[in-house]
Amino acid sequence: MLKIFGVIFQKMNYGYHIIEALNKYPEKFESENTWNELGKPEITLRAFAESP
Repeated sequence: MLKIFGVIFQKMNYGYHIIEALNKYPEKFESENTWNELGKPEITLRAFAESP
């Protein structure tokens, strides 16, 4: 929708391009040192959030 409205509204066009750039930006795995020191997580974030 942002792409369509971006033709009319310059701010939405800018927002569309920023979102596209962020979605295509490769993420670097940053947790390797933490995993080496503390071990790999035993539970996922989703499982933690769903637990009572």
